[in-house]
Amino acid sequence: MDHVTIGVCPDGGDSPLSWAGNLAGLLTFALGILVTLTALLAATRNAEKEIEAKRTLLKQTSLHVNRIDKSMKNLLIDADPDYGDLQPIIDSAIEAYGSAVKEMHDYMEDHFQNSKPIWIHIKWWFMEKEIAAGFANLQSCSEHLTAAQLTLVQRRVIKHTSELHLIQSKLGIKAL
Repeated sequence: MDHVTIGVCPDGGDSPLSWAGNLAGLLTFALGILVTLTALLAATRNAEKEIEAKRTLLKQTSLHVNRIDKSMKNLLIDADPDYGDLQPIIDSAIEAYGSAVKEMHDYMEDHFQNSKPIWIHIKWWFMEKEIAAGFANLQSCSEHLTAAQLTLVQRRVIKHTSELHLIQSKLGIKAL
């Protein structure tokens, strides 16, 4: 009885099963690359528009911070003893807000200025979380400044209300 080895070609080449396995492996690899590229392009298809929207938002926010800074300086808060303690809080909030805007602007310019479109998509893919964190920091700075401004407004309303009540009592007018 002769022993015949199954699966070995007599000429020493690959068997049809081995050849089919190699072909299936290559096709699987190609499909994996295609799926990866498709996912990357799908996730970053609007990268350029989103980056431009973020840049526009940063410009608007920068202008907003400058307007707030100018208007708060015109109020002369520190000259009024009732509000003077708020001046350092408001100044530091405005400074932090402006600094956060500048940091995000510099970050966006460093990573996306003069980049080729394909690199913009890839950078956006990898940096989207950092950009989102930076804009969350901007939101936090905005909320901190808003809280300080509302405290100032609240104090002024309370002061003016008490002054109004005093005037009404002197004039004999009943308070509402």
